[in-house]
Amino acid sequence: MSLLLGALITGVALGVLIGLLGFSIVLLHKATGVANFAQGAFATVAAFISLEIAARSGLGMLASAAVCVVVMAAVGCLVYLGLMRPADTAGSLNLTIRTLALFLLLTSATRLIWSHGQPFSFESVVPRAAAFSVGGAPVSWLTITTILVGGLLAAAMRVFFARTRTGLTFLALAANVDVARLLGVRARRLTMIAWAFSAAVAVVVAVLIAPVSLVSTEMMDVYLLLGFAAAVVGGLDSLGGVFAGGLVVGLSSSVTSVYVNSETSVLVVFSIVLAMLVVRPQGIFGSPTMERL
Repeated sequence: MSLLLGALITGVALGVLIGLLGFSIVLLHKATGVANFAQGAFATVAAFISLEIAARSGLGMLASAAVCVVVMAAVGCLVYLGLMRPADTAGSLNLTIRTLALFLLLTSATRLIWSHGQPFSFESVVPRAAAFSVGGAPVSWLTITTILVGGLLAAAMRVFFARTRTGLTFLALAANVDVARLLGVRARRLTMIAWAFSAAVAVVVAVLIAPVSLVSTEMMDVYLLLGFAAAVVGGLDSLGGVFAGGLVVGLSSSVTSVYVNSETSVLVVFSIVLAMLVVRPQGIFGSPTMERL
């Protein structure tokens, strides 16, 4: 029983992380129609920058991560202005390929600059010891923090999109970008904000993942795939559904890893993704699209 409880608790924490990563992907997809393949690379770069800030400034990891949030938000703006905005009418496929090229560029850059001596340890912002146990299964402070941070961010995002003018404008842009522009919405400014937000969220994900996975140039490869899986399962046009998709992916991966092995967990997760694409292509909470035949 304790083994199952441990797997479920770990799965929830993993699902929250995947949901956060998937949310940043879905937000950009809704605002721009672009699937950002570079989101995992943003998190990897954020982890290395946080380590550099901590080493060079003497700040603690939490303070270094806070500084890194500002740095990565600026990086997100620069990526949009320098890479995505020029010729942004070329089509969503063209823009998506640009994010793939950005992923390859960032991956190569991190390997060139930081790969020597990897993996590196990353100081946890909270104690890694067990806080308490549930049915004999230990629950660490890092797991609790991950679930709380993910829950608070999800709640804050819900309030932002439902109660604020900027959030409602984002939803209007996501619903129909052409109509939003005709109504005077500054679509390009909002798109830049979306890129900055996605890069900032990458810092949160990196800070929560790095203490467990260690920091390396490949640390986010699997998580990026799981983030896309969560987006597909929850719905690529559902900002809330991606968290449900993250829980489905996280729980199925964790339970399968505990009772079978990690290789089989990958098979199970992507079997779920494939089944979802066949049975309900729009995802659990996504909206079906109408096409003329």
